[in-house]
Amino acid sequence: MDIVMQFVLIIALLVGCANSLSFYSIRSDFALAGGDVTGAQALLQQRLIDYPEDAIAAYNLGQSYYETGDFARAVPYFEAVGVQESAERSLRLQAYYQAGNALVKQQNYSSALAAYESVVGLQADHAQALKMIEALKKLLEQEKDKQDQSDQKNKTDSSSSEKNSQREPSDSDNNSDSSEGDSDEQKDREGQGQANQNSGKEIGR
Repeated sequence: MDIVMQFVLIIALLVGCANSLSFYSIRSDFALAGGDVTGAQALLQQRLIDYPEDAIAAYNLGQSYYETGDFARAVPYFEAVGVQESAERSLRLQAYYQAGNALVKQQNYSSALAAYESVVGLQADHAQALKMIEALKKLLEQEKDKQDQSDQKNKTDSSSSEKNSQREPSDSDNNSDSSEGDSDEQKDREGQGQANQNSGKEIGR
């Protein structure tokens, strides 16, 4: 540990903030500055274990996951801050907005839309959130149209297949018809032969 960090930690202890967010934030900031992201996340996780309502620690932890590309793990922390009414309004706004961004990264557009709408619920003129809402609504509408077209095409193809199967006789039907034809022909030959035999007997008499 370098001299500067030792000094900062000592000051923090002296002012009685060893169990406060500032103490954890200082340590996690130093860990992040040194490239120890995992160490910083561990510190913030411990902070949340000790103080579950610490909105800033939750936001910072979510942001650390976001910046390392672990969007799925970032979202719950952002959402937890967003719903926390005791947290500062500006922090809740930013948390909801970052949740929306993380959800867009995962292509979960409907949930992202809900997150941005939560931003607007807290600040109706939030320009960035309003732009994202407009863009996502258009995207979701396009996806719905494509899905409807695909469903209609599948329905049409299925209907055509059923009609074709009803029109075309099966092999068994063809074989049955052929067998019946052969049987009738054989009966005709047998009947003709019997008639010839009877005729011969009459001539012989």
